[in-house]
Amino acid sequence: NKKLSYTISSIKHFDNDILEISLDANGKKLAYEAGQFTFVSFEGIKTKESHPFTISSHPSEDQLRFTIKALGDYTADIQTSLKEGVKAKVQGSFGHFTFKKSKYQDQVWLAGGIGITPFLSFLKEAKSDVKATLVWSASSKDQANYKTEIEEATKLNPNFKFVAWDSEKQNHFHIEKLYKTEMLKEHSIYVCGPEVMRESYIKQLLQKGVSIGDIHYEEFSFR
Repeated sequence: NKKLSYTISSIKHFDNDILEISLDANGKKLAYEAGQFTFVSFEGIKTKESHPFTISSHPSEDQLRFTIKALGDYTADIQTSLKEGVKAKVQGSFGHFTFKKSKYQDQVWLAGGIGITPFLSFLKEAKSDVKATLVWSASSKDQANYKTEIEEATKLNPNFKFVAWDSEKQNHFHIEKLYKTEMLKEHSIYVCGPEVMRESYIKQLLQKGVSIGDIHYEEFSFR
């Protein structure tokens, strides 16, 4: 796909090494679906190569938003290198992590830490026949940066439910703490988060009889 020109319009820093970037299009806007990712390169920083980032905004919104955690050299560098007015090249969109194409309308969305990003876009979809419960496991309540945004979104759609899981107080989240085996029959499951967490969730779901074909997940492999 062609690279589209964008400009950073605002930057927000969170205490837990997370950066939120909003961009305005300089002409044609990126076409994408909720849950997809794009490759982005920024001008004026050391590394010129493009890196993939999940889009945390919704296609209906004017601005393009990315929420990025410092997980390696590149993502740590842009925490301090980027400023408002910096130009960016955006290429995409890519990925099949979209709940609208799932087998079942009853769904469970499992997010861990920065893995909340695609679900922020999911929640703004107004598809009334999908009933989903989002479980977001964060290290502590202080790291649940989008808790208020999520709560507001679920208030607007009675088919969406939200469970905020504080790992610091409640220990690691396990599927059995909310769901018995029979409760997950004919459900589509979406998982996004760190690899260890993702593999643990998948193992637990398979043990409860969920088909591997009904488990959809997003990987984090670039740093």
